[in-house]
Amino acid sequence: MMQGNNAKLKTSLPLLIALALAGCGGGDDSSTPNPAPAATTLSGTAAAGAPISGTVTVRDSDTNTPDKIVDIKADGSFNVDVSGLKAPFMLQAAGTVGDRSYTIYSAATAAGTVNVTPLTDLVVANAAGGAASTAFEAADFSKLTDANLDAAENILKTRLAPVLQATGSANTDLMNGAFAANHTGIDAALDLLDVSVSGNTATITVKGVNATMLDDLSTTSDKQSVSTSADAVTAVKSDNEAIVKLIEDASAKFAAATDANDASLRALFNANSFLSMGEKLDGFLGMLFTHRAETGEAISFDNVSVQKYVTETGTPPRAWVSFLLMQSGGQDSNFGLWVEKGADGTWRIIGDQMISDIVVQAMAVSSWFPPSNGTLSSNGVRSGINFFIGMDSPAAIAKGLDHATVQGAGVDVTLTKSSTSNHLGLNGTGDNVVDLTDAAIDTLSDNTGYTITLYDGTSNVIDSYTLNLPKVPVKASTLDARTSFPMLTDNAIKNFDYNSYGTFTMDWTMPYNLKANDIGMFIADANGNNYSSGDIGLNANATSKEFKTNLTGIAMSGYMYLDARDVYGRKYSMYIGL
Repeated sequence: MMQGNNAKLKTSLPLLIALALAGCGGGDDSSTPNPAPAATTLSGTAAAGAPISGTVTVRDSDTNTPDKIVDIKADGSFNVDVSGLKAPFMLQAAGTVGDRSYTIYSAATAAGTVNVTPLTDLVVANAAGGAASTAFEAADFSKLTDANLDAAENILKTRLAPVLQATGSANTDLMNGAFAANHTGIDAALDLLDVSVSGNTATITVKGVNATMLDDLSTTSDKQSVSTSADAVTAVKSDNEAIVKLIEDASAKFAAATDANDASLRALFNANSFLSMGEKLDGFLGMLFTHRAETGEAISFDNVSVQKYVTETGTPPRAWVSFLLMQSGGQDSNFGLWVEKGADGTWRIIGDQMISDIVVQAMAVSSWFPPSNGTLSSNGVRSGINFFIGMDSPAAIAKGLDHATVQGAGVDVTLTKSSTSNHLGLNGTGDNVVDLTDAAIDTLSDNTGYTITLYDGTSNVIDSYTLNLPKVPVKASTLDARTSFPMLTDNAIKNFDYNSYGTFTMDWTMPYNLKANDIGMFIADANGNNYSSGDIGLNANATSKEFKTNLTGIAMSGYMYLDARDVYGRKYSMYIGL
């Protein structure tokens, strides 16, 4: 059919051109150009110091119309078809930048370009007369007119003048001006601003200069400007640019280097003070190069964001930096580390400064009884916070890590050694998930810090760290064992129950709101053989994994798990015992 149409077009084209030329020959042409078709998409950038890793949801003014949800691309861009939807619209960007979660809003009175940033959230909130989330949840867009949005934006730009001037973005259209999340222009301003909202009050902080401004979202009468100068902001902007370049250079040089001894790569680190996940610089770089050699996967660092600056008397200036650690196999994970400014004015990487691999993460677990005749029965669902504290790093061993306490909102526990795992656990087990009731979860807030104190065998304090929990856990009552978690297919369950030896494939289905994260298993067979896969990272869209084992008989004991994560990095784990 396509060939036939193309042939007809070729034979008709000369005639069409001749007729067109004849029509232009003389006489009055009273026709007017056809108007350009109306825009039918909302597109823009969702960023908060770096592209947001997550989704954009569009809600229109017709409460009977379902929301539209799209993934945010790696560069922060998004595009949503709003054909058939009724303006005005509100947009919600939900996800993470580094170890912090974001749920921020924007609005549009018609299709076209619209951004979603912490600044658009403030504009919408001031126009609506309260937190933007309230207007979104109520689907009340009556105050989101062009006049109200323009007035709120102009007031905000006046109040943030020193920051916008220093970044060359004083005349930028915050709501509808196209921009790239590349650390220039308005994106440079977003790099330097930290915005938090509690009730109807927003706190805006300029990183690195300790300047804070409060914004009463219920009124547009507060006119206090941020208390800093364009010169002070320019100095921090210069540091920010140097730090971003440092991480980008590290990514490029790691890709080009052949081993951990590459001088140009090592020059980006302060070997004397470096410590990350309990490894000194040689060990840390060695792990990265070993992983690359064993898996064949390239590693790169992307979406760099400077989260905070710390200046203390007697110590060099430091900054906490987050980025996505990308693997060519499709896995990505949030990674954070400190950088330090030397006496020569050069920023260098010094690692996370922790003696162990430590993770704080909201987690839900769907447990299943051992398969019976190839079928599964649920052993219940639990939800809480996963506090992973590794024990086998060189620094943890040297310091004699024995136990740890964890304190923070809803949590006050001690984790101790386990004889069956390489990390601390509750009550001497390998379980490190602190279960929380729905009522306890209701009392928590996003981006809450938890203090982890490490002790040796005689209860002397080794060190203490405060780590951020980006998003509160999901309530267990809202979870279904089969539909809220990744779920093995019937064939995979039979493989695990009957045929888990030699080579076999595990495949699964995934809820629409989750991405695959990792999989692992341990199996002891009837002939005395053991197989452990270790923790295997998965491509986000993976639906199967092949296992090649040394097993020769039917599985007698063991376990397997399949983990996924949502846009906030919360983990959803399917766990099966044998």
